[in-house]
Amino acid sequence: MTTRPPLRELLEDVLATSPQFPARFYERLFLSHPELRPMFHRSSPDAQQKMFAQKLMMVVDAIENPALLRQELGSVATSHRDYGITHEMYEWVGTALHDTVAETLGDRATQAQLTGLVEAWKTLTRTVFELS
Repeated sequence: MTTRPPLRELLEDVLATSPQFPARFYERLFLSHPELRPMFHRSSPDAQQKMFAQKLMMVVDAIENPALLRQELGSVATSHRDYGITHEMYEWVGTALHDTVAETLGDRATQAQLTGLVEAWKTLTRTVFELS
């Protein structure tokens, strides 16, 4: 019997618990940083939310395999560089992600899971900036 990695379990729980999780994430992000909203004009909000959920799970699938993670994040790094995304913006997104997960799961999210999410986001951010 295989067990799911804790981060995957956490994010699968979030997405299963709340189909509105991606919308709430963007709502929280744009409330805190409205200057980011114009960067998301290429896709409809629904399409952007779907892409976000898919990309999030793709990253979770690859997070424990550095070579695969680098491969998967290559196109993200290129597009984000072209959009002018900064390290600070990644921090804002990481905070919105953490806070939305914590809000969605409430007491079901342990501190260890939330800390794991923060650490995974740092790994992702570091990898994206290494690739760009």
